[in-house]
Amino acid sequence: MKKMFLATLMIFTIAFVSACAGDDNGGGADAGTEGGFSAGMVTDASGVNDQSFNQSSWDGLLRLQADIGANIGYLESATPGHMAPNMDRFYDQDKDIIWVIGFLGADPVVGHATINPDQTYGIIDFYFGDDILPNVVAVDFRDNEATFMAGYLAARQSETGIIGFIGGMEIPVIHRFEAGWRAGVAYANHVHGLEVETFVEYIGDFESVTIARGIASSMRVRGADVLYAAAGGAGQGAIDAAIEYDIYIIGVDLDQSHLAPNNMITSTLKHVGEAIYDVSLRLSRGEAVGGQNLVYGIAQNAVGITEFTGSTANLVDRGIHSDTKAIGARIASGDLNVPASHDEFLAFVLGLS
Repeated sequence: MKKMFLATLMIFTIAFVSACAGDDNGGGADAGTEGGFSAGMVTDASGVNDQSFNQSSWDGLLRLQADIGANIGYLESATPGHMAPNMDRFYDQDKDIIWVIGFLGADPVVGHATINPDQTYGIIDFYFGDDILPNVVAVDFRDNEATFMAGYLAARQSETGIIGFIGGMEIPVIHRFEAGWRAGVAYANHVHGLEVETFVEYIGDFESVTIARGIASSMRVRGADVLYAAAGGAGQGAIDAAIEYDIYIIGVDLDQSHLAPNNMITSTLKHVGEAIYDVSLRLSRGEAVGGQNLVYGIAQNAVGITEFTGSTANLVDRGIHSDTKAIGARIASGDLNVPASHDEFLAFVLGLS
């Protein structure tokens, strides 16, 4: 473990964050066994309470705190430029691992890991491949497998034959979400003789709730009756529009049914917290985790959709949900391969004919 004499400094440093970082977690940051394993988390601009990606990540560290008494803390990055200074703070606090959430943290992680070879870094939603540094662990997800299931279910659920996908930024990870969604719709059309059309539009960031709501409203005016937003905190705008127009919405990353209990037919699940917990726990036990690209999908129970409970059970036919879960089982077994890019999607559609 790292040096004990910094324990007091860590407490005060987390408490006084600058304008470029978020506040601490309201009392939970750096709680735990003094001198034990410690982990810091740097969020993206959506913040720790985005009810999505960052929140799931923080939940993983909270579980680590509960199970092993880990000292944990987070710092929010108002812009991508604040990630590196926040990483500096955690480095000065001698964290055993510094987690950075989101692909925008890739360059800061590489920069820090290069000049601090004895510090372990983790990044979520990025894959370095052969270029990964020995003190970095990268965790990526097959989000497209979950969105395939969501697109299939949405196509089956739609009454107008028009549904909508709203992305945050046009980046590889969201393109992967889109490819899975489009493929799920195409598969439902092929298998069930449907002709469902899907609109696709991008917001340009992951924070603009108002823009997301405007896009969702426009899609509704054009006939869409099921929407899905892979847009971080901005996705709240799509949820608000779905409630206003009383149409269906699909949540993302966490079970978000409590945000729209009368409209949310399912949520795609991405167990980021589980991955952070697993990797951090292994490191706390002395296992070397650096230099690894870890990829989690349905086969690892890391992605999927909600079970047939709550608003899903109230709004979705059990047979449609069962068919969707069966598709998930086929994906997990390798019997059904889901595209992860536009080119792979085009090849997938050709294979259906």
